[in-house]
Amino acid sequence: MNKKGAFMGISGTWIAVLLVVGVIGGYLYMNPDALSGFTTPQTASVVSPAQQVITDCPATTTPEMKLVVLDRINNGTMRTDAFDVNVLLNGVQNGSYHLSSDTTADASPGDGYALYATQSGGNTTYFGDIITGNVKCQELEAINFYAATVGSLKLIAKNSDDGLSNGGGDRQPIGTGETVSMEFELSESTADACLGTYRSNKDLVLCTDYNAVTLKQPVVKMSGASLPVVGAPTGHASLVNTLNQNATTVCFTLTGVKEICDYDKVTGLSIQLEAQAAQNPNNGAGASDINMHLYMPQVWQDGGTGEWDFFYSDEYNGTQIITPKTAHIWIE
Repeated sequence: MNKKGAFMGISGTWIAVLLVVGVIGGYLYMNPDALSGFTTPQTASVVSPAQQVITDCPATTTPEMKLVVLDRINNGTMRTDAFDVNVLLNGVQNGSYHLSSDTTADASPGDGYALYATQSGGNTTYFGDIITGNVKCQELEAINFYAATVGSLKLIAKNSDDGLSNGGGDRQPIGTGETVSMEFELSESTADACLGTYRSNKDLVLCTDYNAVTLKQPVVKMSGASLPVVGAPTGHASLVNTLNQNATTVCFTLTGVKEICDYDKVTGLSIQLEAQAAQNPNNGAGASDINMHLYMPQVWQDGGTGEWDFFYSDEYNGTQIITPKTAHIWIE
């Protein structure tokens, strides 16, 4: 076969390969976050709008933004007294306003604003909010933030052997080398409260601490599809039990889930557990129990970069902003 014939013989295969590579490359170009889920939690940042020129706005117009924080569930309830709002105008720090004493911020028509509402003196009771936009040509503009009270987590798992609720008195048995799949749901169990906020640009993250000596890495699925694995948020610490076993962590993004509110729940979840071939998980009370942590992003200013965004923890010092809610799956 001459060189031309040899090239013709392989060109079809290589063209097919190149087409596949091109499709994958195009997808990743259009969806750059597709790979991020395998490293660290989502890191979308807030973009501060540029100033707009409003040509028909009278020069005498001196806008003020009235800053009001409303409750996420009971919209008529105001939370203003408990909040501060940090204001950036045209990408430049303008000031921080303690809403119990000052609820209006001066601006100019067309200014691009980024407003970061955080709970005064801490961030453990309410989720904050971020609003961006441009100042209108009017004297007073009301800007309403929505803050959710941080609620409580309830996890209900079903044992694969009897379909009953998993618990300390009815543990999930797993034999050497055996694989089981347990259905579970996550719910918010406090009235008028939330786990996370729909205003966030990041999803909730569920981390599992497990005993890697007795179990392989768990797989968590939603509606039958495996959830993307992400790195543990900065500062995550495994809840090691008394036998010092549950020291390995794997985390998953609850894709599309930003909040669970007011007794609502996320269903269709399952966790696949596979025992190591040479190790029986039932090697001591609690040795293979699974610890679950629900991470909820919160409005925060990173101590290192000074950036305002929704964070799971302060990237600068690893401090958890809102302590993750925890639950357990019991194994024998």
